[in-house]
Amino acid sequence: MNTRLPHVLMTVDTEGGVWTYGLELVRACRPLGIRFTVAVLGRAPSDAALAEMTSTGADVCSLPCRLEWMPDADADVERSAEWLSALAARIHPDVVQINGYAHAGLFSSPTIVVAHSCVCSWWRAVHGCAAPPEWTQYRARVRTALDTAVRVIAPTRAMLDALEREHGRVEHGHVIWNGLDAEDIAVRKEDFIFAAGRLWDEAKNLEALDRIASRVIWPIVAAGSVTRPDGGEQPAAAIRSLGSVERQAVREWMRRAAIYAWPVLYEPFGLSVLEAAHAGCVLVLSDIPSLRELWSGAATLVPPGDDAALARALNELATQPQARASMADRARARARAYSTARFGAEYARLYREVIGNDRSRAALSSTDSAAARMTRG
Repeated sequence: MNTRLPHVLMTVDTEGGVWTYGLELVRACRPLGIRFTVAVLGRAPSDAALAEMTSTGADVCSLPCRLEWMPDADADVERSAEWLSALAARIHPDVVQINGYAHAGLFSSPTIVVAHSCVCSWWRAVHGCAAPPEWTQYRARVRTALDTAVRVIAPTRAMLDALEREHGRVEHGHVIWNGLDAEDIAVRKEDFIFAAGRLWDEAKNLEALDRIASRVIWPIVAAGSVTRPDGGEQPAAAIRSLGSVERQAVREWMRRAAIYAWPVLYEPFGLSVLEAAHAGCVLVLSDIPSLRELWSGAATLVPPGDDAALARALNELATQPQARASMADRARARARAYSTARFGAEYARLYREVIGNDRSRAALSSTDSAAARMTRG
């Protein structure tokens, strides 16, 4: 009897939530009999991050390179394609999961594309118009990936809708909400507001917190890179910026903070919001489709780009401890719905379905070939 575990080759990067997503997915699927080789593209993971990923039992390898959405990335996209192709030829995965687009058409194994984000939908949310012509090749890569993949997964219905608005119909598109578990720890909350995200990223819009800091009665602390992909920096003026910190440190800040603020203009899911909810934070979020889908009724939602509404919401919560306690309880209850167990079970079922379909097609092809030989004979 064949007892070999289904083997997934999965790409991740360390630039944002995809790393946390990948880590939680491997953890969730390991008890369900799925094994992973994790191919890290982009910046190499820190020693602490690498140790956390390898502790899941995954095999991990890394290629420092520019990612497909970065400026002047074409040469590195080609180089990483060669590296991934060679890796797949060596390990023979049952299924490949690309957490991106550019490499989806490389493999003989069935390939799943997970649409965590998209430059074109990012651009429209931030700038209010279509992405300019310099992103034409990127658009072509995304369309090819959507056509090549046996399944296209989005973390919210809102993201799948955005993908179709920008790139046309997505066949075999499905929504699987991300999942993350965290231990509820009773910690005395402190009177400050926390946020996590790249300060330079216009879509994260953490600059809004910097602009309103003088109008908010509590201090604001933010964790996240201030260094743009081009090497320039986006320093904070009025909030306390921690810069890039390890995930464990972010969790500690969340456990202490009374309020988690996320004034984003664009966000397909938002794992940091889920972590903050588990940590007992009150959530103040932008009223955009994805966050409305996930957190309506469990967070204070404010119009994106409305600094006055953001400052007002933060100040009202800062002065109303009973309201904070009620909203924190709602957020924590909602967070439990996005569990690691549900997340892992849905992906494990997806992998087995894709592998089973691929083997059925192979068997059918073999039968057809045998029949053809008999007919010729």
